[in-house]
Amino acid sequence: MKKTHPRRNIPSEFTDQSDSEGMTSMLRCRLVISLHEQRAMGKSIRQIARDSNLARNTVRKYLRAEGLPERKERSKRCSKLYPFKPAFDQLMADGVYNAEVLWERIREQGYSGSRTLVKDYVKPHRPPRQAPAVQRYETKPGNQVQVDWGIAHYIDEQGIVHNAPVFVMTLGYSRATYIEFTRRCDIRSFMRCLINAMEYFGGVPKACRVHRPQTKSKVDRTVRFVKENFLPCRTFVDLGDLNAQARQWYDAKNRRIHGTTGERPLDRLPQEEQKSLPGEDTLAAFRFESRRVSQVTVPFYKFVL
Repeated sequence: MKKTHPRRNIPSEFTDQSDSEGMTSMLRCRLVISLHEQRAMGKSIRQIARDSNLARNTVRKYLRAEGLPERKERSKRCSKLYPFKPAFDQLMADGVYNAEVLWERIREQGYSGSRTLVKDYVKPHRPPRQAPAVQRYETKPGNQVQVDWGIAHYIDEQGIVHNAPVFVMTLGYSRATYIEFTRRCDIRSFMRCLINAMEYFGGVPKACRVHRPQTKSKVDRTVRFVKENFLPCRTFVDLGDLNAQARQWYDAKNRRIHGTTGERPLDRLPQEEQKSLPGEDTLAAFRFESRRVSQVTVPFYKFVL
């Protein structure tokens, strides 16, 4: 059986952490001189290797070479990120610095690398920001739901920017989230979104206390998360397409491991102690909105042929 030797490092007296090529060459020169001096003293290759903490083949290489042995240049592997750098730079030029958003957009173009590569590439380009420290507010199952509105902007296929109120509802324990965009931000729209959200969650949860911002930080963060992670770099045909894409997006988020709980919101959702939904007769009164239409008189013309 062929005997193998463990990889040995150059002794500390011949090493240095400096990146200077001149310093590195000087240290290697000292090493070669030391090896030749030990050889001149009559030491064997084995003894020199043991005393210098080097492999015997390394000692032979330095003793046989005229001058300093040339170090072989390692071939540089092309990063998976390299072909997509123009796309990354364009997205960042458009103001998108969120690594999660960039990773999702580039994956659609064929990128197969990790999120870590994207984060490392974006980090030096991202503008600095300071976030104030906020005490985390945790709740027991079924004890809280947070609801809020936000005004978002989306772009249609013609490049026209539209304003759209966005309704966001988040369960405090499971972190399960429901999102819906509407045409108006009024009580009728709110009630319809509320019913749709309760049907999505499968029950009626408790609401957080009003006029107490300390208990609604989760939903405030979600509204911002929608604006920064869902809407950028997307186009929509109309409001229906906007909600359809939003449904796919938050369905996927509810199936992913949450960074705070370490579990999927969809798995924690059954633990929420929710009340049963009212009957359809009760809900129907809030699903539809009645409007009074003024009487319109249409003139009648009689033609005689």
